[in-house]
Amino acid sequence: MNKTIFSIEYDFNNISASLLWDYIYTPDGLSTWFADEVAINGKSYTFSWNGEKRDATQISIKNGASLKLRWDDEECKKHYFEFKITSNELTKDTTLIITDFADKEEYEDLINLWNEQVSILRKKLGA
Repeated sequence: MNKTIFSIEYDFNNISASLLWDYIYTPDGLSTWFADEVAINGKSYTFSWNGEKRDATQISIKNGASLKLRWDDEECKKHYFEFKITSNELTKDTTLIITDFADKEEYEDLINLWNEQVSILRKKLGA
């Protein structure tokens, strides 16, 4: 099936970019909102939800700014998911941009899933 790329922006205006980075890059940070458990070994990531594991490989990283991963079971090597942080120097606003791919049938469910996960992240950060 053909998947379509999409991006969602979430404002974290009262949170520093460096604090947000800790929650999207470190195993401890990711395990507070993205998965139950996270293990990182070099460029290999293992995420666990209710005992179910799924592996991903780091495609690229820009320290403090973005992390791009690809699920190891993804058939198309062009598909990935990315966490990207942007900051406005003048306003000091911080934004998390999540980019992912979805089939037409799962698009709404995936958007809802990201919204729920980021809601947990906001609560953890006090945003």
